[in-house]
Amino acid sequence: MATPRLFQVMISIDGSAQSFDCFQVIATQIVTQSLLKPNYRINVLHIFNVSKEYLAFNQKPDYLHQIYESELISRLVPNRFSLTWLPYNGRTTTRDQIMTLADGYRADLLVVGFVGRKGPKADPTILGSAVDHNLRNGRCPLLVVKAPVLRKDTPASSYLWVVLIDGSERSLKAARFAAGLMAGEYDRMQLRHVVKGGGEPEGLRTRAGETLEGTGVNWTLEVVDAGDADVQSAVLDYVNQGPDLIDFIVVGVDGSGVGSKARWQVGHVTEAVLRTSKLNVLIYK
Repeated sequence: MATPRLFQVMISIDGSAQSFDCFQVIATQIVTQSLLKPNYRINVLHIFNVSKEYLAFNQKPDYLHQIYESELISRLVPNRFSLTWLPYNGRTTTRDQIMTLADGYRADLLVVGFVGRKGPKADPTILGSAVDHNLRNGRCPLLVVKAPVLRKDTPASSYLWVVLIDGSERSLKAARFAAGLMAGEYDRMQLRHVVKGGGEPEGLRTRAGETLEGTGVNWTLEVVDAGDADVQSAVLDYVNQGPDLIDFIVVGVDGSGVGSKARWQVGHVTEAVLRTSKLNVLIYK
């Protein structure tokens, strides 16, 4: 039997408390996955600037390396993780360097915090530079962590993943990809299709079933009429005012499939969800 290819999860950290919370969510998730899928691997990436001598001791590269290495050793065997600590090269931007490394390491998923070391912006809908750059230019799916809640601390001790589907192949593939990140029996998936008038599109449930066949996830399909609102507004109302039990929102980078590996055309709903949602957002490409 052929050995399955490693599924590489790259987590970009910057020394902030937010990025450590981001790491905790993903590391815990991968530990659970490691019991089920032996091909998952974590690579923690830190690009540091040696000229920033003013940084506090707990933000220094050596200290951070020690902390993250200890955390990984306590969770995973050595061949299941790596740490990539590199100085800022001075030739491009840090966000470019992150993207280049994610590509070079063939990352299957890049994980970043929504805010960095400087903390939340005055306008919380403004995307951080690393998020925005990798959203539009990165090759691999992007998980933006906004709500670093561990599964054990959720009311049901289970993550709820809501996948926004529009019937396109991209959105269905996003559901399949998310299923690969979920912890089987511990997590739940809701496929949510918002329409303007009418009911469930013919064949959608069948296609969803075929897409998720063999994943082992518990999923449901909810078809919702937008009513008097437009589809985007109905989606945002649900994301921003809906149940507090949602942990991850999953969307395709666009619904048309016209994105390119050079630069992605980000869909309006996807960008609006990423900017305004307080939930973790997984963007599939």
